[in-house]
Amino acid sequence: MDYKSPLKFEDLFTRVGSLMKEGYQPYLQAGVVIGIPIVILMLFSALFLSGAEDPVANLLEYPMSVELGSLSIVQAVLFTVVGIVVMIAYFLLVLAMLAVGNSIYTGENAEWKDRLNLAWGSLSSSVLFTVFAVVALIFIVTLPILIMVTIASALGGNPVLIGVLLVPCGVLAGYFLLLWTFGFQSILFEDGGTAVSAFGKSARLFKGQFWRTAGRLLAFLAIEFGVYFLIQLPLMFLAELRFEGILTVVPFLLFFVDIIVQFALMIFSTSYLVVLYHDARANRGEYDPGYEPEPENLNRFDRRKPSTGEATA
Repeated sequence: MDYKSPLKFEDLFTRVGSLMKEGYQPYLQAGVVIGIPIVILMLFSALFLSGAEDPVANLLEYPMSVELGSLSIVQAVLFTVVGIVVMIAYFLLVLAMLAVGNSIYTGENAEWKDRLNLAWGSLSSSVLFTVFAVVALIFIVTLPILIMVTIASALGGNPVLIGVLLVPCGVLAGYFLLLWTFGFQSILFEDGGTAVSAFGKSARLFKGQFWRTAGRLLAFLAIEFGVYFLIQLPLMFLAELRFEGILTVVPFLLFFVDIIVQFALMIFSTSYLVVLYHDARANRGEYDPGYEPEPENLNRFDRRKPSTGEATA
């Protein structure tokens, strides 16, 4: 696929569909290797560590309920440890999926082991990058919101005034969301890098083309959450009928259906983000023969000489 040319908006989804079609087998490999242990750990937590009166039904609750009062110290510690392991494994799955999508989209001759090693090597930086993003949101977005609400309340609590004052906070929060979304890929595909440098590399993709890139990314988020919500509605309805005793549905069936739906959406989101990432770079001219990128911005599987743009071994 020609990933070095910018795409029209209507061509994005065609390219995403092609990537999903070509990459479904490697995507499934990532899901089997990393996803199955995640599912097993989730089942273990729900059935043996949550302290729920009905452990099987607890699988269907969003989020899974925990009866803290009925947990022993050992259960509480194990539940916490398993939860942390699941979160880290999920990060690894996301990174592996991105590495798979990127290798297929750019035509890299990277074996599955190389893609998994790439994801594993980027795991610590990606987790730390997310921690930095959350902390930044708390101090740069949440605190200003509290200040704005306090000021508006002191001025009479006019809801219109509160809304106007919160607009800058919402814009800032949205910008950090965009930086966070592209940050993982900059760590993965641009010869590693630290969690701090990921912010700068991610922000580079919006330089001079903010509305173009942000609009396409927000369109993706709207589609992903919209589809997920529409699919979740019947699942949640069936779960509610089961809880009320109106319908006998095997909880494990709904649990695994939900897992499959989320994995399918992950394949879509991974493919879209990979395509959008390279589209943003192509639109900035980073793949043009005369472009002279900084060394840290070179793709680790596609390094080029800055002066000529020729591929090197």
